[in-house]
Amino acid sequence: MSLTRRELLSHTLHLTVLGAGATALAACTKDKPAGFKCDDTTGLAPAEIEARKALGYVDASPEPAKLCTNCQHYVAAATCGGCKVLKGTVHPNGYCKSWAAKA
Repeated sequence: MSLTRRELLSHTLHLTVLGAGATALAACTKDKPAGFKCDDTTGLAPAEIEARKALGYVDASPEPAKLCTNCQHYVAAATCGGCKVLKGTVHPNGYCKSWAAKA
């Protein structure tokens, strides 16, 4: 199978456009990928990891009305936020025993 120069350029252009579209789509979903997790404890001291466990931190709250996003200790961010009580990242829909309603 041989391609003419015109066909080769056409195929190259189509592949370039598809590649750019895929890159743009990946960038759009980069901030909040589906099913993202915020339970990475890399870099935390063993005592900080134990504190997370002792407070029962989970990425998905078992109590729908008690989410990190409506907790007074939550510090918002683009994906995984922070917490004034727990070290490390927390999921916006997460929960721990230190949950306290925003004032």
